[in-house]
Amino acid sequence: MKYTILIKLCTILFLGILLVNLNPVKIYADTDSIDDVVQGGDSFIGAADKEYLSREGMKGVSNMVYNVLLSLGIGIAVIIATVLGVQYILAGAEGKAEIKKSMIPFLIGCVVVFSAFAIWKAVVYALS
Repeated sequence: MKYTILIKLCTILFLGILLVNLNPVKIYADTDSIDDVVQGGDSFIGAADKEYLSREGMKGVSNMVYNVLLSLGIGIAVIIATVLGVQYILAGAEGKAEIKKSMIPFLIGCVVVFSAFAIWKAVVYALS
């Protein structure tokens, strides 16, 4: 029950971060003829080829994905740490021992996730 609330909160947080970091698509609806529509489509495709297939474009997309995933990882880590901390404060002696056991996988997960982000950033900068 309490994990479903946590999953819903994480989903809302992820979607919020994703929506903030997306670039809006420009929509041009004031065209006069089919030629204008085709020309607009060609210019859109040409802009995409130049912008995203270049090294700088790929680095920009990688940085955006990196920032979204890092923000999500930090948010989830903070939420789980807060939940474990509150449980630890409110638990008795036996409960504290169980919570300490569950903190070990949490800490290992944090080290793995944030090390992966550090390696990702190092590889992106090494290739640029």
